[in-house]
Amino acid sequence: MRAKPLVLLGIAAAGAASLLAGSQAWVSFMLEGVHKVETVPGQDINPALTPLALALVAAALALTIAGPVFRRVLGVLVASLGAGSAALTWSALVSPLAPSLAK
Repeated sequence: MRAKPLVLLGIAAAGAASLLAGSQAWVSFMLEGVHKVETVPGQDINPALTPLALALVAAALALTIAGPVFRRVLGVLVASLGAGSAALTWSALVSPLAPSLAK
């Protein structure tokens, strides 16, 4: 198999995995005196996660018809989206309960 279809599949899979991960519980906690476990999904912790994931999937689709110059532009965009996803994940790891406590 050639490299281009594998890269496109990887980008689309990363976007789909981000969409799936955003719907799962990222943080669970229990308050003192309350015997109920509260969970917070990834989309509540980082509301930008869904648009980033959709942009990754859209970029994978656009790359299928892109010419050589536009392919480079989309490559920069995909790298920026990946860095944004990593930054969102890092912020959730550093302070997971901050969005929960703000509500």
